[in-house]
Parts: sequence; C-alpha cells; structure tokens
Amino acid sequence: MMKKLMLKRMGTGLILMIFLFTAVLSIMGMKLEAYAVDFSPPDIMPNIVATVEDNVLYAGKTAKVIITLKNISTQSIAKEILFNPVYSSENTSFASIKPLTETPIKRIEKNASTEFEVLVETDTFAKEGLQPLSFELTYKNVLSEEESKEYTVYLKVINYQTNCKLVLSTMGSISASAGGTFELPLRLKNNGNLSAKDAKITVKDLSQDTFTVVSGTGRIDFDRLYGNETRDLNYTLRASPSLKGGSHPIAFSLIYSDEKGTVIEE
Repeated sequence: MMKKLMLKRMGTGLILMIFLFTAVLSIMGMKLEAYAVDFSPPDIMPNIVATVEDNVLYAGKTAKVIITLKNISTQSIAKEILFNPVYSSENTSFASIKPLTETPIKRIEKNASTEFEVLVETDTFAKEGLQPLSFELTYKNVLSEEESKEYTVYLKVINYQTNCKLVLSTMGSISASAGGTFELPLRLKNNGNLSAKDAKITVKDLSQDTFTVVSGTGRIDFDRLYGNETRDLNYTLRASPSLKGGSHPIAFSLIYSDEKGTVIEE
C-alpha cells in the first residue's frame, strides 16, 4: 500500500515537472522571438539627388543636357539604375527627352556621383524662363531591393519664335465705276516666323446693290505660308450699276491654323 502511494506521488511530481519545464521553454521561446522582431536591421537604401548646371535651351531646337546623379548615402551603393522621362499634360515645354548614356547604369558608389546625358527637344511653343524637366529613377540597393523615385530639374528656355500672324492689305488705291468691273489686288503677309496653314481668304457681304464676284466663289486658299512669307492674290469684282459715288468698304474673312493646329480667325 505504501509503495503504491509513493509511486502515485512520484508520478504526479513527474507530470508537474514536465509541465513546468515545457511552460518555461515556451516563455523563453516567446522572448527570443520578440527579440528577433524588435532588433531586425532596417532597410538600407541609397539616397540619390539630381542636379544640373546652368543650361540654356532654345525653343524648337534639340540640345544635350548633363544631369549629375549623386548618391549621398554612406551606407549603400546604388546599382542597376534605370532612367524614364516623365511627360506632363500641364507642362509641354519639352517635346522629347532621350537618354544618351547607356542604361541601366551599373552602380554609383556610396557618397559618389556620375554624369547622365540626355537629348532634349524643346517645344516650338515653349514658354520662356525656367521650365521643369521630370524623370523617374529606378534602382537597387546592396541587397538588391528596388526603389523608384521621381525627380525634377529646371532648365532655362529662350524662345525667339513668334506665332504666325497673317495680315491682309490692298496694293495701292482702287477705283471703280458703277456697273463696271475692276481688279482688286491684295497682299497676304505672315508677320510671324512660324508657319500658317490652311489659309482661307473670303470676300464678304457681296450683294447686287454693292459688289459681286465676276467668277468663282470669292474664296482663295493657301496651303501654307512660312514665317515672314508674302503672297499676292487678286479678285475681279463688278460694281452695281446703282452704286453711288464715294468710298465703299469691302470686307474679308481670314481663317488659318498655326503649327499646333489652333484655328485663328481674323
């Protein structure tokens, strides 16, 4: 009887010991796990900044621009750097941005820089002053973790271009007799240095009581007038037999488009 009780107590003690030991291990495991999460090393990423020297770009021209990329990080290199231009509908100063430097750039060391060359085509209608040029860089750190960032540098633009401006004028004084025909020579000049397209000159407000066109519709078309170009045109008109003496105006409509396709009506 005594032996049975002792075995029973020992068995209970064994069970208690096993339970307590397992619980201690579980608690220790929890502490170790918390230690691993709390003290894991942070991501180390390069820190690239982009700058340009003083550049002057001219509207309608293409020029090379050098962008300096500097990795100011003291902890990680930057590698496999890719360049992608960013175009915005809000700013159309630059029609094309093409990298000349071979990409991807293999690496930029810690606290080191490299020059990146791009070919920039400035839009013909670009506004003068400092204009933003934006691009995105995608690169990896020493652990091959990838990151993308957008950058903007500012370039000075000068625009000597002037939009097309068509002006219609008479070539000397014109006289006509009632009931007779007469020639009306005109000159059309583009006072801008950019082209005008699809020019349409139409004589207006003709009637049997004033003037009529002898032949044709009264409209003369020109496909294009280049900057500062002049074209001569001529109408043959007939004056009404009932037209009284004095000065009588003849009106015209003038419609054309600029190089952007904007319709202009004078």
